[in-house]
Amino acid sequence: MSITVALRRHLLQSCAIAFVAVGVLIGLPIIHAVSADLTPTATPDRAVPVLWGIVLLNLLSGTMVWMAARRPAWAKSAIMLPGLACLLFGIALSDAGIAYYGEGAAMRAAAILLFICSAANVIGGAIAIATASMRQATA
Repeated sequence: MSITVALRRHLLQSCAIAFVAVGVLIGLPIIHAVSADLTPTATPDRAVPVLWGIVLLNLLSGTMVWMAARRPAWAKSAIMLPGLACLLFGIALSDAGIAYYGEGAAMRAAAILLFICSAANVIGGAIAIATASMRQATA
């Protein structure tokens, strides 16, 4: 299956925006809620650094995919690697959302945001991988 250059660029830019938005969403309200969690089983000292790592890697993935969208000659791995990473981050974020959903009403908003971030990462990663695997149409 082939794809036009313009459609490829739009799909990859949408993925990059989704990855950066997930990084911002995790970086601002979610990390604040996790660090303020007062439940007896909470371990914010372990969870917050992991979430910051996901923020950094999401922002890096978004930047790589955005740059690859602007340069059609880039290798497939420059798109597939961030797509696969964000796909895996999405699975990890859904696990964190499930864990925080049972922590009570205070963490329920953070859990719902984690589910939204998980869906954005999984969908964006799948689109990035599918776009990278398609051939470009010749004019």
